[in-house]
This record gives sequence, structure tokens and C-alpha cells, in this order.
Amino acid sequence: MVLRDYINATTGFEELSRVFDKSSKSLMRMFGPKGNPQASNLFAVIHYLQEQEGIHREVTARQVASGGGGVTAFNWQFFRAF
Repeated sequence: MVLRDYINATTGFEELSRVFDKSSKSLMRMFGPKGNPQASNLFAVIHYLQEQEGIHREVTARQVASGGGGVTAFNWQFFRAF
């Protein structure tokens, strides 16, 4: 839901609908509470939003110890492109 709110507050679903040649209602469902976007659609939209905002997303994975063995943790960082 956070991504849907962000889209509403910035680009808007009508703009995304033109960019990705998908209906705005389909995109709203995709990013709604019961939405389940394909990874390719999700990453394409995130990439577009990053370009519009001038930011770069970096994700790194690392192993952390836990009682039952190793667990993978992901760190998300956003950088403003200058």
C-alpha cells in the first residue's frame, strides 16, 4: 500500500498507465491491498519512479545468525542522484 500511496502523491496512475500501456485501474489493483504484481512489473514501475525522482535504490543481502541457523537480511538504501 505504501507504493500505491506514493504513486498517488507523485506521478499518478494515469501517467503510469500511459508509460506502461496498461489501464490505470489494472495498475491500481496491482498495487492495492490484494495486489500481487509480477516482479517484472513491480521493478519496472520502481525503476520509472526512481528516474522521475532522481534517486537510486541499492539492495544488499547479508547472512545474520539466529538460533536455528543463518537468516538472510536485506538492506535497502536510497541515494539521491546529483
